[in-house]
Amino acid sequence: RKHRDLAAIYGEAPAAVETAIEGFAKQVSVADQALRRSGYLLGGAFSAADLLLISCLDWAHAYGLKLTGDLHEYRLRIHERPAYRAAARLNFSISAGA
Repeated sequence: RKHRDLAAIYGEAPAAVETAIEGFAKQVSVADQALRRSGYLLGGAFSAADLLLISCLDWAHAYGLKLTGDLHEYRLRIHERPAYRAAARLNFSISAGA
């Protein structure tokens, strides 16, 4: 019920959506602190943790949530990676017809 796009299936739950947004902001503030220290989530190099985080940040962006601190710049930087671009091209070409 936290997903706005599923209201037609599960019904609207504005309080649940707002609570989810607040929880997301709290959680990514921890990630933001880590990014300020080293540029990546778990240290000085790109890792699988960054893959998971960028997926969450991309969804947040798609839902119109404002990314604060270094999260916005981090998202843009990850999007410039050639491997990210190749994977995104493949992923979105597959899911476009879903």
